[in-house]
Amino acid sequence: MTKMVYKLAVAMLILIAMVIVPATAGSSSNEKIPVIIGFKGKPDAALVKAHGGDIKYQYNNIPAIAVSLPEEAINVLNNNPNIAYIEEDLKVYVSKKPSVIPDDPVIPDQPPQSLPWGIDRIEADEVPSTINGSGIRVAVIDTGIDYDHPDLNVAGGKSFVRYTSDYIDDAGHGTHVAGTIAAVNNTIGVIGVAPNVSLYSLKALDSSGSGYVTDINAAIEWAINNNIDVISMSIGGGYTISQEEECQAAYDAGIVIVAAAGNEASSVSYPAALSSVIAVSATDSADDIAYFSNYGPEVELAAPGVNILSTYLGGGYGQMQGTSMATPHVSGVVALLLSSNVSSGTGVDLDGDGEWDPKEVRYRLNATADDYMIASGEEHNESYGYGIVDASAALDGLSLSDDDMGSTDSELVASDPYIDKDSQAGGKFVSATATVNVTYKGTTDPVPGANVSGKWIYDGISDSTMVKATTNYAGTAVFTSPVFTFKDDYQPTYFDFYVTSVTL
Repeated sequence: MTKMVYKLAVAMLILIAMVIVPATAGSSSNEKIPVIIGFKGKPDAALVKAHGGDIKYQYNNIPAIAVSLPEEAINVLNNNPNIAYIEEDLKVYVSKKPSVIPDDPVIPDQPPQSLPWGIDRIEADEVPSTINGSGIRVAVIDTGIDYDHPDLNVAGGKSFVRYTSDYIDDAGHGTHVAGTIAAVNNTIGVIGVAPNVSLYSLKALDSSGSGYVTDINAAIEWAINNNIDVISMSIGGGYTISQEEECQAAYDAGIVIVAAAGNEASSVSYPAALSSVIAVSATDSADDIAYFSNYGPEVELAAPGVNILSTYLGGGYGQMQGTSMATPHVSGVVALLLSSNVSSGTGVDLDGDGEWDPKEVRYRLNATADDYMIASGEEHNESYGYGIVDASAALDGLSLSDDDMGSTDSELVASDPYIDKDSQAGGKFVSATATVNVTYKGTTDPVPGANVSGKWIYDGISDSTMVKATTNYAGTAVFTSPVFTFKDDYQPTYFDFYVTSVTL
């Protein structure tokens, strides 16, 4: 009898298992998979929805839709004659290794301005000060940018990650990249390659430094639709058709795209490996290729990428390394070129239309790169590309763009602020005023109506709020600080103000 009960129990367990297993398998088949659907003609959103699709993006510049679909629906749509491809929404990453050096990258707020070795190596400091990227819009597709950093001027941006609509950096990588491109030429921190560009923060990667091709594609679309001139991408991942199409659409729209070759000491990653993108490898201070730098026929230029000092989170500064750090050196030089007059140099305006285009930019950078390390008789190699980017050589013989002739942006000079520290309470400063005089460069002529931006500092700590004022008829702008209160016996040692930008 006992054996009979045992056999019956086993049979019941087998029967239960047969019921449970198919049910489990059936539920997993209902899970939706993120994909990108490319259409041969106009994208059909209704078709996608009819198959249970949750649309994430319907792109405007390529015939594609980013969507999550059940596996069964993907199998069915793969046989639809109007669909060109269905591909996985691959993950992309910032340069994972090597990363920050040292483990704590932040150094004290607002140190005196220094010239990072990478900026010096590519001779960006030798470019005439009138050619500084003014009027050029550079989008950094990354983890965001710390738009409160005192050494950065961020004109705008957008978040493409799911958890926030704020495009501020929450990882540090994007802020570091942005500083190499365009840290402001003031008295603090560092200076970037093209300090007068307009930076745009396109946050497509999360706080861990990862994201998806669908979001990168959407960020590229935003750049196309918002008249961006340069896209800088210090990211890497695998190949997708949609990303190739999106980058080509940007290139065809006149946008110069620069991307990191990658840090695996292997073949060049995507999007850098695409023909529409300038792939950048990394060098050290001895001009040797960094041990981690990827290589291959797609590498177009090399740039400093080891122990690079730049802006970091919280208003600080830090060193990082990787092809991620090399890329913004090239992006900055592209911005400098675009702010120059293509017609002012012999053999530069290839099509004779008086405007820079991506092909002409690449030709100029490649022709003027420092190629001493490339073997005689070779024009290009797989480690350095055409050589180390050289800003001074690229701009040699070129003048300020016609569009900027007579512009006051690069000709305005702000005096050191005069701080009135007489406003006290109990021996402690509670507020102050800063007076800034604006003149034309090389003169004492006042500039009325100039827009002056800046931030307050007390005891080396920057207030996060950017303040603005307009100069009066005498070229003077006056700023009044917020009211600060200091607890107990704390006495601030100094109260200061610094100017971040002056424009008309």
